[in-house]
Amino acid sequence: MKDKNDNEILCKYGSQNAIKNDKVILELLKKYHIDANDFFFQLLLNWPKIAKEGFSNHVKPFEYKENILIVICDNSSWASQLQFEKRRLMKKIQEVFPEQKVKNIKPIVKKV
Repeated sequence: MKDKNDNEILCKYGSQNAIKNDKVILELLKKYHIDANDFFFQLLLNWPKIAKEGFSNHVKPFEYKENILIVICDNSSWASQLQFEKRRLMKKIQEVFPEQKVKNIKPIVKKV
């Protein structure tokens, strides 16, 4: 069953046009109690635009707590690259989500 507010929720940040009318996704969000307005959920949806395509394939958000974004990097080279991209990423996140204050981005290197 689709609530009349579902489209409004999914369109809050204007980047989810591909899913705003997808009943299956809406049902899954409800089933797993995922709030479509949740910052981390929205960050995941917007990550390819925020981090840029090549970078976003190798560095992905993992957790957000106490204003610190933890990302998983494919290897130590991508973790090093994150240090160069950190300021730009934090600025872009602030532009897309002005109500959030990401104080830092910390990498975790994926273990093989």
